[in-house]
Amino acid sequence: MKLDGFSDYEIYPETGQIWSYKRNRFIGRKHPKKGYWFVALTDDYGDTLSTSLHRVVWMAVNGVIPDGYQVNHIDENRDNNRITNLNLKTPKENSNYGTRRSNLSCKNSKPIIALKNDKPVLLFNSVIDAKDEGYYVTSKILKGEELYKGYKWRYVKEYLNIP
Repeated sequence: MKLDGFSDYEIYPETGQIWSYKRNRFIGRKHPKKGYWFVALTDDYGDTLSTSLHRVVWMAVNGVIPDGYQVNHIDENRDNNRITNLNLKTPKENSNYGTRRSNLSCKNSKPIIALKNDKPVLLFNSVIDAKDEGYYVTSKILKGEELYKGYKWRYVKEYLNIP
């Protein structure tokens, strides 16, 4: 399958790969920090497009990615760029998609408590659960350095003096 304006390349959506006729091989390089496969494609006018492979595969099949959307890996495997593994999500949907959220929740799973006049008023299983309810509690707030929404915030273990 061809991408409009890029006649030197063949896109294989069923495998998630791009063939370069100039280089006579499949192309792509894994970004060391982000983990996504990136490609640099030269269009028919000599301009270079550098972007992630999964975005190119999506565009070859479905056209331009609408503003306000991102291409999501359904199975969360950044190496799997097959079109059947890709869908569109808003940035918020994408960041909350799959196991990423539960993994973050596990890392930040210390229960926290909100105090008013030194008495417990609100209890959350984690900072992320508090965020879901509209409380953006930071580590600075949890150290007692400032009030947030009229509450003092502490980790439950700290509040109960549990080592």
